[in-house]
Amino acid sequence: MKNYRDLVLFFVFTYVWSWLCWIIAIIINQPLSIWYVFVLYAFGGIAPSCVGIILSFFENKTKRAEYWLRFTDVKRISFLWFFISLFGPFMIIITAILLDILFFGYSIQFSNIVNLGQDFYGVFSIIGFGLITVLIEEFGWRAYALPKLLDNVNATLSSSILGIFWSFWHIPLFLISGTYQNGLGIFTTNFYIYMISAFLFTFIITFVFQKTKFSMISAMILHFSNNLAGELFGPSTRVEILRVILFLILSIYIIIYWKIKRNKT
Repeated sequence: MKNYRDLVLFFVFTYVWSWLCWIIAIIINQPLSIWYVFVLYAFGGIAPSCVGIILSFFENKTKRAEYWLRFTDVKRISFLWFFISLFGPFMIIITAILLDILFFGYSIQFSNIVNLGQDFYGVFSIIGFGLITVLIEEFGWRAYALPKLLDNVNATLSSSILGIFWSFWHIPLFLISGTYQNGLGIFTTNFYIYMISAFLFTFIITFVFQKTKFSMISAMILHFSNNLAGELFGPSTRVEILRVILFLILSIYIIIYWKIKRNKT
């Protein structure tokens, strides 16, 4: 396998860096509001992008240039894919809410938007945190690891491998008091929804990533919009399950599309 060593180094360094910080935070057993716990949380969170950037400097000049072009070459993403990346996640969650209303009756999800509209600080906090989350992750997971996986195996297997590593990477966060993941609970229904969503969403990001000639702009917008949609609507467990089902349907369609495309070539 080409780039096998690079991929192993990326996954090992990312996990060791992040999990070491987060395990220390878990052992301290203090809430995220304590400054040194937050520092450990944040320092662990930047690992994927930092490792990806550091490893990119050890590549040859051509590969290193391509790594940064994924972020700077805006011509790779057309208006159509920009629109899909930005609004696609909102369309999915709104569809899930409408299905919830159709099958189960009134949903409070749209009222969450109204409440947030009266809290501008809350909206800006959500947007700011969403942007930071994308920046500290995607220089590694998608910009560095995904292209190397795609060089060796097909898109379905690449997405499966990355989806497993990406989703499991979050597990220690469920044990740090004050994190979003901790609020979901460990090994609860919401825990499994979160893990499955992350795994399935990887297929969608890979699909858009390929359609935009490995543009990280599209991948980052898609990731950001998905997080933002979830935060703004604050979906119930039932809506989250419906969203996972929609992710699954889209993932199956994408896998079939990739298989047909491979057979033609």
